[in-house]
Amino acid sequence: MIKLIFLYLLINTNVCFSSEVLIDKVSAIFNNEAILQSEINLINKINNINNSNNILDNIISLDEIIVEKMNYQLAIDKGILINDLRVDYYIDNIAKSKFLTRNKFLDIIKNNNIDINYYRDFIRKKITVDLLYNLEIRSKIDVYESEICKNIDNIDSSYINSMFYKYCLEFIKIPVISDKHKLDSLIKFTVDKVINNKVSIKTLLDTNEFTKFPKNIEFFYIKDKNKEELPNFLSRYIGNESYVNDIIGPVFTNNYVFISKISSIVKNNIINENVKEVIIKNIFINMRELNSKNIIHNIFNDINKNNTSFNEILLKHYNRGIIYIRDLSWRDINLYTDEFRNKLLSLKPNEVSKPFISDNNWHILKLIRTRSINYIDHLKYKISYNDIYNKKFNSVISEWINNNKNNFYIEIVN
Repeated sequence: MIKLIFLYLLINTNVCFSSEVLIDKVSAIFNNEAILQSEINLINKINNINNSNNILDNIISLDEIIVEKMNYQLAIDKGILINDLRVDYYIDNIAKSKFLTRNKFLDIIKNNNIDINYYRDFIRKKITVDLLYNLEIRSKIDVYESEICKNIDNIDSSYINSMFYKYCLEFIKIPVISDKHKLDSLIKFTVDKVINNKVSIKTLLDTNEFTKFPKNIEFFYIKDKNKEELPNFLSRYIGNESYVNDIIGPVFTNNYVFISKISSIVKNNIINENVKEVIIKNIFINMRELNSKNIIHNIFNDINKNNTSFNEILLKHYNRGIIYIRDLSWRDINLYTDEFRNKLLSLKPNEVSKPFISDNNWHILKLIRTRSINYIDHLKYKISYNDIYNKKFNSVISEWINNNKNNFYIEIVN
């Protein structure tokens, strides 16, 4: 097997050799494809650029890469195809999240020595697999009212109380360096400076004293987030006894040291308010899809005249950019855009809307139910639903992966 792998690399890849030493490394074989360490590194580089707004790096494992390749092949076998417009739209959304134009963002990709065509292909595969998950997994998961209500009793009341506080935090992310003395000095300097002088961590970054430390120190500011929305490594240290100017850290995680300070805590006053909630079904297509207007109106006619279900619509049109949100849980109506919310308010239960535009998408909605509920009960329901859905999703996806792995040749190379 080792000789065969070596021969495969010599013929089919751009692996570099020097003095008969193999520069790249084969990490796994998927069907007839060698997964090289350089590919794993490149995928993680792209992933970290795409998610650079995240505080923690999200490392994609070899197993996750194998699963992604497997699912992409399954999607291709199913005939799922993604056109260039959808790739452009996805890239635009990434750029928008970073307050950049698409061209500026792609310049970052180029400056990181990533081939643009490779990057676009990476995005295309990601969209393809996500659509496969919509078809084969998400659309088949049901969370029932009885399950949600039963699970509500298991929710910790102190956790609910913590949801009524919004936190603003500033913190510094320090890469762990091999020089322990230098790292300890940096941590001590930071903590002492913050506690004794009560300056913001951002101010610390502007001092000349930081020039002797690694330049890749990063500053983050989290504004108006409740405990659930905070990174796990931070939220575990925040509770009802937390106060403004409390220092959190140093916390060691994922090859980084984090030192954080709570700059403000605000109690949410909506505790006694009611929330208007809806259960809906939503089919939508991006306006930039080819013939999107004709497609969405033809779908509306199909639903209206032939009583075609939303699920059947998805199966008929999934290769044309159609996305179907099969939402059987209650959602706060204020989470939607103004156009979306106004359309919902105009519908009666079980009524289907005519096609309309919201947030650059054509939509067809079906309103299932409405209700008004106390905010605390709204939170409990939301937490309970998410808990049950995530457990079911993880169970289904795990079974899906295990069942399909048997249809592929996979070998991990030591």
